[in-house]
This record gives sequence, structure tokens and C-alpha cells, in this order.
Amino acid sequence: MIDLKDMPGNYPLCTQSGCPRHETCLHWLAYDAKPVEKEIRMYDPRWQEQQGIANCEDYADSTPIVYAQGFEHIFDEMPKAKAESLRSRLLAHYGAYTYYRYRRGEYLMPPEVQDYIRKAAEELGIETTITFRKEHQRISWGDDHYIDTKQC
Repeated sequence: MIDLKDMPGNYPLCTQSGCPRHETCLHWLAYDAKPVEKEIRMYDPRWQEQQGIANCEDYADSTPIVYAQGFEHIFDEMPKAKAESLRSRLLAHYGAYTYYRYRRGEYLMPPEVQDYIRKAAEELGIETTITFRKEHQRISWGDDHYIDTKQC
């Protein structure tokens, strides 16, 4: 059973227990775990039948993902010029608001953000291993880029 505390209120649920991938699909697992309510947001089963259950384009893998938190000290071991270049590149890519929230650990970083930071460092010739302050495993509900750590 999955923990629904992080599930967005408008997350679409699926009732297709006949789907061959339902046991690993977050939409179905969330439906199965959710208490009975008068109204829920769900996929229209008629539409799903038209699309073909086995070919569902909305399948959401329920495997937890590793998110990173904070990177205040990644610049400490780098030459100053390279650290400034990396900082500038990250600021340009994410904007100051998001960059500083990722850096201070106020937002969790999904794998794509972690990969971007490591790739940017590599492209700048930075040989220091990029490590983040902390790691969290959690399910991706599709809201990956702005997960506030106050919710963790």
C-alpha cells in the first residue's frame, strides 16, 4: 500500500484493475489505497477502453525516486573561476528564485536537476565529485520540480 499524504488533491485515479500494469501504476495504486469518497477525479473508463488498456499513455510508475536536497558546499573544493562559471550557468538555467531554493535545500531536486548540475560541472571541466547534502526516496506524483522540503 502507498502513502497518500503527498498525493496532490487533483491527482487522477484509475479503476482499471484489468490493466496488465495496474499493480505498478500509481494511478491505480492511489485509487486502491484511497478511502471511499462521494466524488473523486478519475480517468474515464470508456476513454481508456477506446485507447486500449494495455497501451495506456498515462501509466505512472510507482517506484520511488531518489531526490537530492541542498548543495551549499559543492563549490568549496573547486577553483574559484570554475565555481563562478558553474554558479552562473545554474542561475541562468533555473533563475535565482529556484536556484537558491535548490541550493539551500528548500526544494528537493529530482534526478533531472541532479543530472543537469553534474553535466554542467563536467562540461566546465570540473573534476570534483558533485555530492548533495541529503537524499530522500519518494514517489513522483508529477510535481517533481518544486517539492518544498517543509512537506517532507
